[in-house]
Amino acid sequence: MLVQNMLTGGLIAGYDPTAARHDTWQPSPGQDLHDGRGLHELLYEDGDPNQPRGWCAPATNRVVAQAIEELDGRIDALAPGDTLRVLDYGTGTGLAAIELLKICRERDFEARLEQRQARVELHLVDIPGSWFAQGYALLRNCAWTRFHALTEVDGRFRPLPEVMGDSRMDLVLASMVFHLVPPRALARVADGLGAVTKPGGRLLWTAPDLGPPGSHAVLFHDPNRALRGRWRALVNGEAEPSTAVLRGAVAAARQRRREEDSLTLDDRADRRILRRAHTGAEVAAALGRRFEGTIDSAAYEMTTAETLDTLLVPSNQEEYLPEIEDAATRASVVEQLMLDEVLPELRSGPAATANGLNIRWTFGDFHARED
Repeated sequence: MLVQNMLTGGLIAGYDPTAARHDTWQPSPGQDLHDGRGLHELLYEDGDPNQPRGWCAPATNRVVAQAIEELDGRIDALAPGDTLRVLDYGTGTGLAAIELLKICRERDFEARLEQRQARVELHLVDIPGSWFAQGYALLRNCAWTRFHALTEVDGRFRPLPEVMGDSRMDLVLASMVFHLVPPRALARVADGLGAVTKPGGRLLWTAPDLGPPGSHAVLFHDPNRALRGRWRALVNGEAEPSTAVLRGAVAAARQRRREEDSLTLDDRADRRILRRAHTGAEVAAALGRRFEGTIDSAAYEMTTAETLDTLLVPSNQEEYLPEIEDAATRASVVEQLMLDEVLPELRSGPAATANGLNIRWTFGDFHARED
């Protein structure tokens, strides 16, 4: 209730719990939010939307500042009855949307829209699940928001134009999304975004796991890839476990691999985090099918505690170490391997900071082609 009260207490623009909803997707009653809360607390200190955590705040602030610049200009051009449409693609638990709505409140966008007799729609799109349901719980009382599912009940991905219907976007945000898209799907995602963006519409995006990392940084998931490598070496007998917890976990994992298809378990891990990160150039090339723009990069510190917390989000650890069935054992294995082996090795290199590691973020600023 603390988080919801903060979001309804004047923090975000468009708050109106009495407004009719215009969603095409809502979570099922009783949806389990445990995993969604875990991600939300990775993004915000103690889940407080006033306090984005240091690892994601600078990059999110940068893209939101560009978004506000775009909306400022477009609001001034609205005529009575016009609608300004924004798409948050891959919303997750709502980080980018929350930060955007906070600044819209600070800039008094509601009064400006009322003066022009215009409105804003903020369309939130993602795969249904605990993360997206948490985003809905946080933002359902914002009259500007509309939630849409990227997949059918049977898991089939829906083409983005099908999801959005006749709505065309003035601005698209994609915060921490493109590094998760499988290589075979990048072109499809780019085409879908191009199809729902107005000619000249702006696409702003961030990704913390696109190569190359440069000489003094690592990619966001490099520590996790290293953890997976060490864990597989233990399970495959290429290394020896050093503690009782690891010995027990390895013995159980070897038994599970004998009972299940080991390739299936590896596939689960690879779906969670791409084994080979895309490069920024590869993502830009895919987007170039429908957009024109530029990319650049910056490095921001991620502390040791934040890196560990990333993999301790419940679904992250469950999918990335699927050989370990017991949640408490999984968490112990993650902590031991990360703190005793993975992070000390990475921090012995040039990416080390006072409290953790430099993470290389890639940023994109694109416009949909006019033709």
